[in-house]
Amino acid sequence: MATVIKVPVSQARTRLSQIVRRVHEDPDLIYQITVNQSVVAEISSPVGQRPVRGGEAAQALLEVGSADASDQLPHTSGPSIFD
Repeated sequence: MATVIKVPVSQARTRLSQIVRRVHEDPDLIYQITVNQSVVAEISSPVGQRPVRGGEAAQALLEVGSADASDQLPHTSGPSIFD
């Protein structure tokens, strides 16, 4: 899981080079820039450089597939091609 660090914008301005260096060294690190304690921006590695979490997508598909597929389909009224 990504490590998220919140930093006030005034501190981010003075430490920008350090923040960029740390994100470059640890692609799993995300800095959230705040103004009045509200997140307004993020500094993180590009998506292609972030670690891939093996199995998360597969697990999500298995969870979707484990539900009865007929319950997931929309119900329509009218004639069926199978009647």
